[in-house]
Amino acid sequence: MNKLFFLYGAFFLFLCQVVIYGADSFKINWTATTDKGLIIKPPASQSANLQEWQDSSGSVVSSVNSSGQITLGDSSKGVNKFLMSDSSGLGSWSAVHAIVGYAKNLIVKNSGATQVIITADELILEDTSNVIYIASSVNVTADITSSGANGLDTGSEASSTWYYAWVIYDGTTVASLLSTSATAPTMPSGYTYKALVGSVRNDASSNFIGFHQIDRTVYYNAYSAALSGGSVTTMTSVSLTALVPPIAVAAIVLGECEYVNLSPIGTCSIGYDGTNSMTFLVSRYDSSYTMVAFETQTAIVPLATAQTIYYMVNDSYVDFNLWVSGYVTP
Repeated sequence: MNKLFFLYGAFFLFLCQVVIYGADSFKINWTATTDKGLIIKPPASQSANLQEWQDSSGSVVSSVNSSGQITLGDSSKGVNKFLMSDSSGLGSWSAVHAIVGYAKNLIVKNSGATQVIITADELILEDTSNVIYIASSVNVTADITSSGANGLDTGSEASSTWYYAWVIYDGTTVASLLSTSATAPTMPSGYTYKALVGSVRNDASSNFIGFHQIDRTVYYNAYSAALSGGSVTTMTSVSLTALVPPIAVAAIVLGECEYVNLSPIGTCSIGYDGTNSMTFLVSRYDSSYTMVAFETQTAIVPLATAQTIYYMVNDSYVDFNLWVSGYVTP
């Protein structure tokens, strides 16, 4: 018995020596195919990581947390960081540096006056810890007359207001959310993942303006007037606050340059910053001067100033009319 105790003690000391002093390598071998090579079994209600890999300063670079999620790499060191899911269905491998909101075949559109339908083959969401989730086969509907998931995040419906459409996830269910915030919606209880996917205008009658969005480009169901009979001869701003959201990076417009008096020729120009412009050229009248001359042109105009476009005409014989048919978001 004393010899057996001595052997166990020596083996224990050997293990301690490996832990304390380290070794060039550590190997576990076994012969039975039904045996498990290594078992790590924590106490109930484990909160600390089950396992960690640390750098020479003791900082964690990879880990297995108490739920079995594996994080590989440290984003603070410029290395891609991954989260491998556990059996609760948090998704497959996901990279923290993936582009949040990136989608495959994203479609957003209104359904009547109160609902927004969001579909996508795949969509990347992110939580507050910068861990992402890839939602697949997304098909959700947000109703502004409802509250919480698949409704309005907080407060009550307002007229003449921009609302932002989000897709959210609680670890089990993918849902939608409408919010007046384009950055920090009030999340329903349990929902931690989110991605901004679109925007919609609630008009003066508290009805959504009809639209159809493909990827990040929004097309209105009908043109909306932004300017009628503009006649200034220096670059002047036109507000688009009711027609494009603050986050829009470009406006899709239709411009019409119109003669209002006899003149050999005239031009109308639009610009994105009050200096740089594109010109809408009106053709010369015919020799009889009996025809009214118009020329229309569509364009995608960058918005250097949020919700603002600029225009001018070259003389008093010309007026400019402007409509918005859509916009582009980041």
